Amino acid sequence: DSFTDDDETYLKVKDCNTPAERMKCLTDIFNQRFAKIKSSKYTTAAKDLLSMGVEERYVRWTREFALEFSAYGMDEDGTVYQSSEDFHKNYQKCKDMLPLTEEEKAYTWKYLNEPTSPCSKAFWEPTVHISDVSKNPYNCNLRQIPSLLGVRGEGEIIYAKHKDPIEGFLSGDAPEDCKNVIREYQAEQKRIAQQLANQESVFYKKYDDVAPENILQTILDKYKGKTVVIDIWATWCGPCRAGHKAMKPMKEEMKGENIQFVYITSPSSPLATWQEMIKEIDGDHYYLTKEQYNYILDKYESDGIPTYAIYDPQGKMTFKKIGYPDVSQFKNEIKKAQESK
Repeated sequence: DSFTDDDETYLKVKDCNTPAERMKCLTDIFNQRFAKIKSSKYTTAAKDLLSMGVEERYVRWTREFALEFSAYGMDEDGTVYQSSEDFHKNYQKCKDMLPLTEEEKAYTWKYLNEPTSPCSKAFWEPTVHISDVSKNPYNCNLRQIPSLLGVRGEGEIIYAKHKDPIEGFLSGDAPEDCKNVIREYQAEQKRIAQQLANQESVFYKKYDDVAPENILQTILDKYKGKTVVIDIWATWCGPCRAGHKAMKPMKEEMKGENIQFVYITSPSSPLATWQEMIKEIDGDHYYLTKEQYNYILDKYESDGIPTYAIYDPQGKMTFKKIGYPDVSQFKNEIKKAQESK
C-alpha cells in the first residue's frame, strides 16, 4: 500500500457500517501508514514530510468524509457516477455517514506541531486557485516541496517537468525550514552517489552525457563477445522484483558462462531503495536519465516493465519480451543466443 492511497482507503472503509466503525477504520489505516513511514529508510526530513501528507489525508477523510467517499459512488447497476448531478445526489446520501463530535473536530495536528516538522500549518491551507496566487504565495511555495523532492506514493522519485526546479525553489523566498527539507534530501543523494561511484558494477550518472539515441549501443559495446541479457525495471515494480527472484536459480546455474546480465532503471526508482535492492541482484546496474530510459523502451516498442532483451555475442538482438518471464523459455532463449553464429 502506498502512504497516500485514497483508493485503498476507500476499499478498506466501504464495508464499515456505522460512524464509529468508519472512524476507527480510518484511524487504523493512517496509524499503519505512520508506522510504515517511521520504519522506512528515508531521511528524517523526508519522514516528517511524508507523515504530514498522510496526516493531511486523515483530516480530509474524517472532516470531509462525504466528499471523499462520494467520489467512489456507483449507481445500482454498477456504473460509476459521471455527471456532477449524479455526484451531488451521491454526496447527499453520504453526508451523514461520518458526523464528527466537537472533540473530533478539534483534532490537534500531531506531526505538524512536532519540533522537527519542516513546515508550518500554511502547508495545509486549502489550495488556492492560480488567479489567487498573490494572496497566498507562501502556501504555493510549500506545496511545491513534495514534487521537488519527488515524493509521491511510497516516496518514489519523479522528475519534475521544469529545468532544475529544486535550485529555483532554494533561490526563492520560501521559509528556511522548508528549504532545509530539500537541502537534507540533496545531501543524502550526494552521499549515496559517492558510495556508488566506488562500485565497479554500478553506473550511476556515469553516462548522463550520452545522447538517448546512443545509450543502448554504448552499453552493449562494453560487452562485445558476450551474450547480454538486458532487464529494464524499477524498484516499485512488483513483477520486476518477482522476475529477479524467479531467475536467480537460473543465473546461479549459468554462472561462469560468457553471459552478462545488465539491469537498467531510471530516476523513477528512489536512489536509496535502488542502492539497497541491487546488492541482491548479481549483474551490472545502470541508473539512466529519464530520457535515456524512455528511449530504450521506445526502441523496444515497450509500454511497460519489466522489459527484457537478449543479444548474442555478435551484438544482435535475438529475443525480446515485455512482462514477467517464463524462466524455462528465458533459459532456452539465452542458450540460442549463445549458439548463434
